[in-house]
Amino acid sequence: MRAYLRKIKNVLLPKSTGENTITLPDERYKEVKTSDLLPVSVCIPCYEMHGNGAIHLRRSLDMLSLQTWKNFEVVVSDHSKSDLIKDCCDLYKDTLTLNY
Repeated sequence: MRAYLRKIKNVLLPKSTGENTITLPDERYKEVKTSDLLPVSVCIPCYEMHGNGAIHLRRSLDMLSLQTWKNFEVVVSDHSKSDLIKDCCDLYKDTLTLNY
């Protein structure tokens, strides 16, 4: 694991040439426009958790609603017997791209 982390560190961190100049390890690490990024799926499995599953889901959906980058969808898989998770998802249908 340490060797893997060392390899990532060597690739991602800029290397100094000794004369106050920094060279990037690769051309791929230039600044990327957010419009060029592919959409992301955020998958949230939900369980009843003695009635607390909807509370935790609401907290997660609140945090996702606050994100400035909006190129993502939320996929909620419900493994509970009650309708609390479904009702919570219905509250966020207008603010998030949500698939229940």
